[in-house]
Amino acid sequence: MIFFCLALYMMTTLTSMAFMNCAAGLLAIILLREKPISRMPLYTWSSVILAAACLISLVWNHFNPPYGKPAPLGEIAKTWYLFWPLLLMRGFDRLDEQDFLKLKQIFLFFFGGIAIVGIVQFFTGWVRPQGIPDTHFFHATVFLGHHLTAASVFIFPFFMLFEQNILPELQRRLLLVLGFLLLMLGFSRTLWVALPFGILARSWRTGWLFFPLGLTLFLPIVQHRLIDRIGHHERFDLWETHKVLFMQSPLVGTGLRHNHTLSGIYLQQKLGQLHVFGGHAHNMLLDMASGTGILGLISWLCWNIVVALLFWRHSKPIFWAFVVFHINGLTQVNFWDGKVQHQLALAIALAQRKRAIS
Repeated sequence: MIFFCLALYMMTTLTSMAFMNCAAGLLAIILLREKPISRMPLYTWSSVILAAACLISLVWNHFNPPYGKPAPLGEIAKTWYLFWPLLLMRGFDRLDEQDFLKLKQIFLFFFGGIAIVGIVQFFTGWVRPQGIPDTHFFHATVFLGHHLTAASVFIFPFFMLFEQNILPELQRRLLLVLGFLLLMLGFSRTLWVALPFGILARSWRTGWLFFPLGLTLFLPIVQHRLIDRIGHHERFDLWETHKVLFMQSPLVGTGLRHNHTLSGIYLQQKLGQLHVFGGHAHNMLLDMASGTGILGLISWLCWNIVVALLFWRHSKPIFWAFVVFHINGLTQVNFWDGKVQHQLALAIALAQRKRAIS
């Protein structure tokens, strides 16, 4: 039963939020009855500290509302994802090595199926069309909705394919090509830079993957996307806006994710316009600073260091996926995205499981 629920959950992390939460709920019912075996004290404490910093930012800005807008305390619910890997570990700990490998293989074959659907989606728009501006093509996101979310989710199963002996070599290489095409056809420009870096940093022997990359670079649609400056000015405005929000409350920020709302209010007042491009900072570091202040930023950086060290010691491929994720984060903010958090939690639990059996 645990194997089935884990397999179902892992596959749904590549689909829609509704499926993820339903599968997570079913899995939680099963796992809450199990006693923990592995311990992650450093990760647990870093998560507690980060959650506390987020709560402080929300409470302060709820009772001292910036721009007359109290921060919604309900945003603290986002921090539950930080503790989800601890529950997932109860399931992974009860699998022997053969079942653990089989579970990862099921996940990766499902990823391959998702990649095929994504490639079809690029040309047809099926299943959920999200048009690429000024073209007749569509972002390859499959069920994830937004191309920047997809870029942050699909990198983790893709880099899992670099793990030695996880699949027969021919199958592994085929899935790598499919996954690579899926990520490229998502049309995230930052990922186009980050992904080749992560691949080469992982191993120069995987340079053969740059053959399909070279082919895609000859496509006029890709060349146009690379030089197109759409969205640049809006990002610059948001960077400046969130710097201002941070300076207004440097210690605790303006409230976890409340800064997304306040950026629009600030830009309306500054520009004297009703319709402005507000929202998150399009930079994860700056977004945490303006939302949770120095306390939250330091806590978040420490949490990421703890996770990076776990990946480096026990799952080098996922470490490089994590690096690519943060390079993406230079121009986008997906850390608190529920779909991304599910994938991060899964990656953390998988790395911890490898640590437990090593």
